[in-house]
Amino acid sequence: RTHMDRSYFSNQYSTYNNYIKTGESSILFLDEWEYRELLKHGMLMELEEVLDTVPEYAIDGSGIRLGDTDLYSHYSVMKLLPKDTVICLMRPLALGKSHKEKYYSREEKMFSAIVSFESEDVLTED
Repeated sequence: RTHMDRSYFSNQYSTYNNYIKTGESSILFLDEWEYRELLKHGMLMELEEVLDTVPEYAIDGSGIRLGDTDLYSHYSVMKLLPKDTVICLMRPLALGKSHKEKYYSREEKMFSAIVSFESEDVLTED
């Protein structure tokens, strides 16, 4: 029987929550529960605010499952993450890098590139 160290997981969760509040990262790869928690608190951008075209498989208007992206199917290294990992973009915060327009604009572009990636195989099909 395996013993679960609850204090370890509690400390890790606390560290994650503290980091989220720093504004140092805007692009997140989360499990669905964490995604829904941030969504519930209005901390995520709506995809229509960031993307030219919102995919039909978007989740709740703010997230995209990694397994639904070409990035996941094209790069085997992405399969180290569960296919139900949700990619989302935090709203800019009043502190950290995300409050700087130049930085956040780059984060938006990177997020768009990640979720809109099309492999060369897809692009060259006739």
